[in-house]
Amino acid sequence: MSRVTDQKLVIWIVAIAIVIIMLGAALYLYSQQEGPPTFNTSYGVGRPGTKPGEFNTPTGVSVAPSGFLYVLEHRSSRIQQLSLDGQPVAEWGEIGTKTKQFREPLRLKTDGDGNLYVADTANHRVQWFSPAGEFEGEFGTRGRDAGKFSHPVGLAFDSNNNLYVADTYNHRIQKIGRSLNVLQTYPEKPERSNAQGFLNAPWGVAVDNQDTVYVADSGNNRIVRYNNDGRHISTFGSKGTEDGQFDRPSDIAIDSDGNLLVVDSGNNRIQKFSPQGEFLYKWGQPGMAGGMFNNPQQIAVTSEGVIFVADSGNHRVQKFMPRRRNLLNTQAPIVGPTRPVFQPDDRPGDPGSLPPSQGFPESGSSGQGSVLQPDSNGEL
Repeated sequence: MSRVTDQKLVIWIVAIAIVIIMLGAALYLYSQQEGPPTFNTSYGVGRPGTKPGEFNTPTGVSVAPSGFLYVLEHRSSRIQQLSLDGQPVAEWGEIGTKTKQFREPLRLKTDGDGNLYVADTANHRVQWFSPAGEFEGEFGTRGRDAGKFSHPVGLAFDSNNNLYVADTYNHRIQKIGRSLNVLQTYPEKPERSNAQGFLNAPWGVAVDNQDTVYVADSGNNRIVRYNNDGRHISTFGSKGTEDGQFDRPSDIAIDSDGNLLVVDSGNNRIQKFSPQGEFLYKWGQPGMAGGMFNNPQQIAVTSEGVIFVADSGNHRVQKFMPRRRNLLNTQAPIVGPTRPVFQPDDRPGDPGSLPPSQGFPESGSSGQGSVLQPDSNGEL
């Protein structure tokens, strides 16, 4: 073999090696891009239960600064405190109208000090408790005046620990200070409307670290964004099944990067968006296997990106771990056998029917009442 041929061979080998290294680097960088989270496990037995660690229609989930997980059961009006790996720690609550009792509660949220606030929906009030579950106070009655509610649902806190309440059938968000005074209403003059800046039965609310307010405007199937003084900034979304469309969005959480995780309840999925509303990815479909949902309600995310979803119709809480993009499949995997979602005659009457277009369950001593329909003014 001539010297020239040897030199050409070396050049070819070096060129191929460079291409392989560059391709490998590109694939590695691509694989590090964020993708839908991975199903990790679920807490609960997949059917209504009363024992510690079992749930009856969980619609609320929140992670405390102390690292505990709180789960709110809509049907049994019970709150359970668990470790992040699902071990029961404590529980309290029952059906009623007294303190530490609830009627069709739908959401709960911890503040920066670890206190727990509960949207006691059918009692038209908010109760709050110490991290140990001791009753601390309550506020609200049914009405339209400031500080009163009509079926409050979503809860959120800003950087100053002010509380935001989705006052669902008054079609507004109320911002409440630590002395329980109403500081702001979103919009300023609320009415049931699909006009820009107005709301129709909002279910979820979240506040980012810039105190921008995001609202799951469930009756209008969209997300509405306000600045902290109540000025409408932008709106995105419409009714449908495509990316960026919704069917009764019920809750919003904000991750450590400021992105939005929207619970698209009627479509049995979670969608993720940038703060400006750019669609990033989605995961979930109807069913009972891991990674599937049956009327998901509230979502919580830790600073490490671990996600908990109250999968109400499947009577469980699902846990998802953050992951990088899978090169062959960018959707979250479905784990376990695929089974059909509950049929209407199997559904426990409730959240599956709860979002605004169907109304709220009728109150009763058993918590198992039929579903009321809102009238033309959105009232029950």
